Amino acid sequence: MCIRDSLIGLVLVSLAFAASALYASVEVNRMTKAYDELSTHKGRGLLEIARANRRLNMLGYAAYRAVAYDSTSQQAQEAGKSFKESIVKMNENFDRAISYDPESAPQTKKFKVEANKIADDMGQAVDFGLQDNKDFAKALLSSADPQLEDLSTRIKVFTENGANENDKEGTALKADGTRLGLTIIGLAVITIAASLAFAMWISRSKISAPLNGLADRMTRLADGDLTVEVDGQSRRDEVGRMAKAVQVFKENGLRARSLEEEAAQARYAADEARQGNEAERRKTEEKQAQVVRTLADSLGRLAGGDLTARIETPFEGQYAQIRDD
Repeated sequence: MCIRDSLIGLVLVSLAFAASALYASVEVNRMTKAYDELSTHKGRGLLEIARANRRLNMLGYAAYRAVAYDSTSQQAQEAGKSFKESIVKMNENFDRAISYDPESAPQTKKFKVEANKIADDMGQAVDFGLQDNKDFAKALLSSADPQLEDLSTRIKVFTENGANENDKEGTALKADGTRLGLTIIGLAVITIAASLAFAMWISRSKISAPLNGLADRMTRLADGDLTVEVDGQSRRDEVGRMAKAVQVFKENGLRARSLEEEAAQARYAADEARQGNEAERRKTEEKQAQVVRTLADSLGRLAGGDLTARIETPFEGQYAQIRDD
């Protein structure tokens, strides 16, 4: 495995970290949308419904004031004006609730229809009250008041239930946020640990160990041990190239040793030849000396008058003719 290719593992670990970061981003985005839906839409929608309910009760109170006071009194006129303003503001609250929370819009529209029907009935009572037809006005209010109370109670229950649901969703979102935070921390720890473990494995098994092995073999080669085996030559990375270079160093050492052995053999052969030549030369010199001594002795005897003197000692090679002569 190439050192460069080993980086693919680190890239994969980085991709895993990026995937965890993407997961965290998606989850955060989901929770942000849910919180936005909860606070901006559902929460505000419930708030506007609650305000509309308050306006509903206010117009009921204004209707009773308009009927209770003398039609010409300032209190009655103000009550009639407050009644009309309450209807307008109540409808504005319902409309905003519908726009804020489309999911609850059908129920909100039903509340609005019922509230406006009650407002119409009470509006008739207000009109009769301002005309000093108090008995008929009170009869209309007595008929509309239970409807108002029932609707107000149902709206209150609706908003309380919605608030409870929002609280549950908020608690769930908080738990999701805590869980997401722990998940992100866990993924980060796992990714970092995996990265470190992978880096240490690469460093030790793919870089340090082969390089230490090559260093040991080079040391043995430098000490003259040419029997070492150079591993890792089949690798296709930088370590493989270094192993091949060490193998070349070994082969050069073997070649140099072979040349030294051949030179030593040549020197030995030359010494043997020289020693043989020297022995032959000494042998030849000894033969010559023997021939000279024998001839000198025989010639001396002849010179002394001994004509019977003969050379009895046998001569070899070219000296044999001298003896016979």
